[in-house]
Amino acid sequence: MNKDLIAIPIIIISIIVYPYFISPLWKDIQDLTQKKESLNETIKKVEEFVIVRDNLLNKKKQFSDEELSRVNILLPSGVDEIQTILNLQQLALSNGLVIENISASEGERERGRGGRSEESSDIELYTPVSVSLSFLGNYNQLKTFLKVLSESLTLFEISSLSFGRPDEETGVTNFSIDIVTSAYNE
Repeated sequence: MNKDLIAIPIIIISIIVYPYFISPLWKDIQDLTQKKESLNETIKKVEEFVIVRDNLLNKKKQFSDEELSRVNILLPSGVDEIQTILNLQQLALSNGLVIENISASEGERERGRGGRSEESSDIELYTPVSVSLSFLGNYNQLKTFLKVLSESLTLFEISSLSFGRPDEETGVTNFSIDIVTSAYNE
């Protein structure tokens, strides 16, 4: 009977104490357990990333310096608008075309489209640079210019090409071309 008298107040006290002390502590423990699980998942993702990064670095080491420099020419980490204009101008002039107008502008950065996670879709992949050219020449000169442009190590995309009627006496035509080149973002 003595034991029953002691047990009843202990039960009543624990019922009273539970909502004030034990319940909040239990919720804190559950929150910390969820945070721990989230951190463990993040650690696993970081470990996977490190493995992928190391594999890519090992693959990069297998390429020669010459091959890497060709890749950097193909898709550089930055596009110098002035140098691009000068290169295209020199290419046009060497093919007998007379430049009337040339301009360049940096476009919006392109973003990734999915991958391993939703966060990767916010990665900026590359920056396009648009170059507009207006020049005078004949069809064969334009054809040679476009052929040399297509054989260049730098990637160029022709977004538009327009031309007028050739002059009946000289055969000279006014050409306009819009070219896009890109640089990847490191």
